Amino acid sequence: MIGNKEVKSFIKRLLTFSCLVKKTPGIGFNSQKAMLLFCDRITCPSLELIWLITCSKYKIFGFNSYIMEVALSSKFQSFVNQLMIFCFSSCLFEDNKKRKGTKMLQDFLPEILIGAFCNPEINDRLKLLKKISHEILTKITYRLISKNPIMCSFMTRQLLLAVIQGVPLANSIKRKYFSLQLELILSRHSDLTHKDILRQQEKFAGPVEIENSAMCDTISLFISEPPQEVLELLEKHLRNPEVNWESLLLVITLWAKNESNASSSTLFSLLKETIRGLMTTGLNEKKEADILAAFILARHCCLISPQNFARYEKWYVTVFGNETTSLATTPETFTFLATVLTSWIPNEPVCFLQVHATYWPHIPTGMRNIWSDYVNLSKVRISEYNEVEEAMEYEPNPNNPIQYHIEMILKSFDSLKKIPEGISEMLMFRKKYYHEQFLPALLRKPHGIALSDGRLRLIEALNTAGKLPSNLYKVYKENLK
Repeated sequence: MIGNKEVKSFIKRLLTFSCLVKKTPGIGFNSQKAMLLFCDRITCPSLELIWLITCSKYKIFGFNSYIMEVALSSKFQSFVNQLMIFCFSSCLFEDNKKRKGTKMLQDFLPEILIGAFCNPEINDRLKLLKKISHEILTKITYRLISKNPIMCSFMTRQLLLAVIQGVPLANSIKRKYFSLQLELILSRHSDLTHKDILRQQEKFAGPVEIENSAMCDTISLFISEPPQEVLELLEKHLRNPEVNWESLLLVITLWAKNESNASSSTLFSLLKETIRGLMTTGLNEKKEADILAAFILARHCCLISPQNFARYEKWYVTVFGNETTSLATTPETFTFLATVLTSWIPNEPVCFLQVHATYWPHIPTGMRNIWSDYVNLSKVRISEYNEVEEAMEYEPNPNNPIQYHIEMILKSFDSLKKIPEGISEMLMFRKKYYHEQFLPALLRKPHGIALSDGRLRLIEALNTAGKLPSNLYKVYKENLK
């Protein structure tokens, strides 16, 4: 091993000779020999020195050539450690280092991507280069999506993502990279079971939690490719029995959010086709996992974008409500659907149970008792959710059909200043629904919350018009005290 003075002297001579060669035509220069000499003389070169010699103005030998040379030596691990520390170091934002640090990132990243995605793999050295390049990119992605700010600060992440987005390579290479990293995120292990997902479906469709901001920033970059390619990747993971639903639903949320209005219809059309395909396969082949995936996806789309997809009850009726279009028209498929939904009851959010109990599907001959049993069990479970259901009265949810119906009736009543025609229609054509579900929900008073003036006026108008049973009105007045 040579000392510091000898190292400095050697580097100075190497750089000087490199400049001389570039300025003087006709002088030969053996870059391979220079690289071997460099690797022999310099035991642990700094990242900045590697950059100067391989990527910056000197370019004595190639970056990937250096990686292949040191890949099997102890120097390689030192290089990777330096690279990871550098990529996620806060010192990149110091005024005197930011420009150079950004330039180093901009030079290193394309070389790594070329090693990973433009590699012919015609010999063992190139195969090793591809493996190493993918390992480095994987390490970077895992650090980018880490919830630990020590692993990756907000400013560092933004700089690194900006560099990745602006990398000067063909879109085809960037798309391969983005797709592979997105697959890496979707393949991460999750401790959440399908019961957890069913129970927390509304949470996953709500505002993104702060601790997931790192994941969101990274995914938003990696999904910037054609919708069909993203969907193919999602479909692949939907077939995985250990699918990471948390990541997958987050991808869909961000994907929908990032799509322009013109592309939204295409996006949700693709998702509708996927959902229908999963549901059809699940029912016909008795695959509960496919039915589960279809329902979870449909509910998520209904919650994040009902205007572009559909409200849940509308989607549900479209898929199961009509004899000619229902996907469960045979006794076998209908029985399997009812069995699966029954097994989910303990974990179902009330808004979805309410839809199933209110909007009956097309029922094949002889199957009515099976669905009645399911509805009765659902109503028992709904009653256990009373506190949640009451709170939802003052947090309107378009996926709860009864509360949504009440809101529409109240708006009409406030506008017309008289009982809406919708009340008369219910009394004529949906009398059971009106008395057993609509009125109890309208009259229920949440604990500690006053009923709105509009609701109070509507209730009194219904009572005066004889459209409110006296026993229900009596209980309602007692509860107001």
